[in-house]
Amino acid sequence: MMYILYISVQSKTASLQRKGNEMRYDIKKNETSTGIILSNDSMYISNGGIASETIVKAGGSMRISSGGVAKTASVSSGGSVFVYSSGSAESVTVSSGGKIYFYNGFATDLTLLAGGILGGFSFQEKKSFDRIESGSALVAPNVLIHSAQMSVADGGSVNGVTINSGASMHVSSGGAVTNTLCDEGNMHILKGGNAEKNTLSGGSMYISGGAATSTTIAAGGHVIVSCGGTANSNTV
Repeated sequence: MMYILYISVQSKTASLQRKGNEMRYDIKKNETSTGIILSNDSMYISNGGIASETIVKAGGSMRISSGGVAKTASVSSGGSVFVYSSGSAESVTVSSGGKIYFYNGFATDLTLLAGGILGGFSFQEKKSFDRIESGSALVAPNVLIHSAQMSVADGGSVNGVTINSGASMHVSSGGAVTNTLCDEGNMHILKGGNAEKNTLSGGSMYISGGAATSTTIAAGGHVIVSCGGTANSNTV
């Protein structure tokens, strides 16, 4: 049996549904929420809705659709956040075992801690583009990027990430990637982008106007340098 209740969330009326022990929060246009804890619960943020300081724990999920915004959220082990087309995740921290998926959504000040997982592909497995906005990406060691494309823009930094088969990373002007393992994935170092001390193990690095230094090229690794790109002090 499903019960539909209405609660006051920061003086705005939001829909709250209960099914068994599960709670579903719907944050709609002109509605806000603060400090909700999702544990085996779900939250849906639609156009014009804003959820702040949400904590997503094991079994909890947050889904952000077009025009919805999640601010200052934290995602711990077993929790998941899904950012759909034109949805926005701002100042979100994903810790070990937590997951954040982008389906052509936006991220600002996204922090992935060791063991956090970033993914992004449609349910039909059509690849979409994970857009990390200017000056915003901070990716800590041991983050796994799988079946996704990630962009690191001006001021963004990636350190110690593993890029698996089917995944790719695009580093544009002002972005930097270091100590990353490209394990059968692809790295694209675009004009003004910088890559340093990375390892290619069956993966490929494409340098188009960017710079790569001290790259280790292991068995099956490839570096392709096109017009304007530079590759220095590399080890094969």
